[in-house]
Amino acid sequence: MYKIDSHPIIKIPEPLTHIFQYNGMVISGEKGFTIAAALHRAGYPIHSHSLTNRSRSLECGIGKCSACEMLVDGEIRRICITPADGVREVSEIPHNYMGAEVPFIKTEQVKIFKTDVVIVGAGPAGLATREILNQHGVDNIVIDSNPEVGGQLNMQTHQFFFFEKEKKYGGLRGFEISILLAGENQSGIFLNCTVWDVFEGNRVAVKNFSTREVFYIDCSYFVVATGAVPFLPTFHNDDLPGVYTAAVIQKMMNTELTLLGRNVLTVGAGNIGYLTSYQLTQAGANVKAILEAQPKEGGFPVQANRVRRLGIPVLLSHILLEALPNKEGNGIRGAVIAQCENFAPIPGTEKVLEGIDAINICTGLMPDDALLSKGYEVFGRRCYGAGDALSIGEGTSAVLKGKQVAYEILDSMRIRFAHADHLLVA
Repeated sequence: MYKIDSHPIIKIPEPLTHIFQYNGMVISGEKGFTIAAALHRAGYPIHSHSLTNRSRSLECGIGKCSACEMLVDGEIRRICITPADGVREVSEIPHNYMGAEVPFIKTEQVKIFKTDVVIVGAGPAGLATREILNQHGVDNIVIDSNPEVGGQLNMQTHQFFFFEKEKKYGGLRGFEISILLAGENQSGIFLNCTVWDVFEGNRVAVKNFSTREVFYIDCSYFVVATGAVPFLPTFHNDDLPGVYTAAVIQKMMNTELTLLGRNVLTVGAGNIGYLTSYQLTQAGANVKAILEAQPKEGGFPVQANRVRRLGIPVLLSHILLEALPNKEGNGIRGAVIAQCENFAPIPGTEKVLEGIDAINICTGLMPDDALLSKGYEVFGRRCYGAGDALSIGEGTSAVLKGKQVAYEILDSMRIRFAHADHLLVA
């Protein structure tokens, strides 16, 4: 686990150091970066233990799960999205931990906002919906749990293709597209906030992570653009520190400037497997190989050619059987792989890949659609899913689906729009 000090694309900011305590030790973090980044850079990737005392590390890396929850200044926080700024002490949550009762003292009135449309998620789909609604004067509020707009676009350092008539986004990198989609005026976008429930009467309950404020939004339409969560296949020792999903690898590498391994095995020869392997090489890692259980690659040829030019071998019809722990128990040292047919290993073909300190799992995503299901119950036909929350795709399809949802809302509200524009994205 290493800090990235130089990068061909990402600008490395001047560090502003912040010191905090971890298990009695002094950890040097950086302001603006997460506690997870500070602990990993310091060589402490273990954040919790299972009931059988197995070590646990990051799982999603984007605040959607509870794998990285720790006690931060006495409160339970997800360290993958909690900045180190101002933190005094971090520790593992004991198995018998019981939080102290905190009396609720109402000091001011609860705020209730009113708008036409609430959009949950400021990623490509949510921002695209907002863009079209703003163009037609429809009032909307966007809720996002991250400290900045863009969602998964902010992790993408590669250049995107032209995918719309005006060629607005082609040739731009992901983090550049997010800025363009959001526009200069970002009023109405509530960051560091999460929707924790939806009530009858079309009232959305929101909590601000930073201020702890709880407020409500009354609206007529509800758009869920919450993205996806990683799919992790099962194999022996799949819970070891050092086994990470692509979301973790990308988040830590491209936004936290933290490399989780020098010698990496990628699992999955789809677009994400190719892209993360290419990005790992840009950040200074050595990708040993890319495994693919199917007899053919699943990614775009242009992505595949990137890794071929780097000399990274792609092993088709190969499956990962086991991650091998290191002596310290805080990482991995290798992996057991085998040839396979129909996702079943072929006996006698097993072999060990040594010298691996991280496994990059790129085996797909699952829609993060729990809130979408609740939205359908409350809003009915006035609830819409957009992007990966509805169906798994990539940045292009997320933007197009977000725009399509906006046009469907405009049609429901009887607001005139150019039908030809709708047909371009439908």
